[in-house]
Amino acid sequence: MFIFLQTLEGFVMKTMKLFLLVSIFISLSSLAQKKVVSMSYIRAIKFTELAPDLNQAFFKAKFTSRNFIEKATRNLDKAIVSEKNGKFYFVNRRGVPIQTFDLARLGIYRVGHYQWSPDGTMMLVSMRKDESSSLYLLKLDGSMVEVIPFTKKRGGVTQPSWSFDSRMFVYLKVIPTEAHEIWIKDMKKNSEVLVERIPMGEGACGNPVWFNQSARIVYRKRQSYMKVKKYIEELWIYDFDKNEKKKIYEGRVETPFPIISPDDTMIGTDTGQFFTLLDLEGNILKNLYIGPNAEPQWSPDGQFIAFLTGKVDPKTEILLEQHICVVDINTGEVKDLTPIPGLIIDAFRWYDENTIIY
Repeated sequence: MFIFLQTLEGFVMKTMKLFLLVSIFISLSSLAQKKVVSMSYIRAIKFTELAPDLNQAFFKAKFTSRNFIEKATRNLDKAIVSEKNGKFYFVNRRGVPIQTFDLARLGIYRVGHYQWSPDGTMMLVSMRKDESSSLYLLKLDGSMVEVIPFTKKRGGVTQPSWSFDSRMFVYLKVIPTEAHEIWIKDMKKNSEVLVERIPMGEGACGNPVWFNQSARIVYRKRQSYMKVKKYIEELWIYDFDKNEKKKIYEGRVETPFPIISPDDTMIGTDTGQFFTLLDLEGNILKNLYIGPNAEPQWSPDGQFIAFLTGKVDPKTEILLEQHICVVDINTGEVKDLTPIPGLIIDAFRWYDENTIIY
C-alpha cells in the first residue's frame, strides 16, 4: 500500500510538473504570437545555376512568405501585414511592428489594391467602406489620409500605381451607371488630370501602370461589344509632360496589367497564343511562349522574364504543382528553376538581376 501511494504521489508530481511546463510553453507561445504573425523562410535561387540549392534560407521573415513577397517595399526592408481584427501593421524584416493602423475602427472592412511608393515611405491602399471604395495614403509616421474619397453608394477608386519619383500616382475610378475614368494625382501640386473617360455602355478602361523612369503610363481600353460586334482590346500610352495619348496596340489582351521593361523601351502583354513584346510604337519585337496566368515579371537588367507554370489535375482542376521559369527575351530559351514535383509557389519576385526569392 505504501509503495502504491508513493508511486501515485510520484505520478501526480510528474503530471503537475508536465502541466506547468505545458502552461508556460502555451503562455510563451501566446506571447510570441502577439508580436509576430507567423514564421517562414524566404528561399532564394540563382537562376544562373543549373542546380540551385532550393533549401537555402535567404533570410527569416516572421510573417508569411506571401505577405512578405507581395507586400514588401522594393528593397525588402519592410512590409505590411494584416490581421482578422481589422488592424494593419507596417513591420520590419524581423516581423516587428513599426506602425499600426486600426482600420476596423474606421468602418473599413475590405482592402483591395495596394502599392508601396518607390521610396518606401508610404503606401496607397484601396479600402472599401459601406458599399464603395476610397483611396487611402498610409505613411510610416502612422498618419492615414483619405486622398481620393468616393461618396457615391457603389463603385469607387482602385488600381493605384506610383510614378517613379513617388510624386504622382494614377488610379481607376468606376462610377456606376456613368463611366470608367483614369486619373493622375500630382501630390506636389495637389492637382489632378483626367486621362481617359469611357461612358458606361461604350466600353471600359483600366489597369494603368506607370513607367519605370518617365512620366508616362500604359493602360487598357475596351470598346463595347454591342457597339462594334466584336471584342477589341487596346493598349494606350499617356505622356503626362506632353499631355498626349496614343494607341499602340489593338487585338487580344489577356494579361491584366502590362509589364514594362526596366529601361522603358518595351511593353509585355499576353496576346493569347503568345506573350508579346512591343516597342512604344506598337511594333511587335518578339513573341514568347510562357503560358496563361503566368504572373510575368521583368528582371532588373531587362534580359529575362520570370513566370509561373503549373500542372493541373484534368478531372478536378486542382493545382498539383507550380514552377518558376525564366525566359531569355533574346533567344526565347526557357529554364525551369524549381524542378521539384508537388511544389506550390505562393509568390515570387526578383531580388536582383541574378536572384529570385519565393
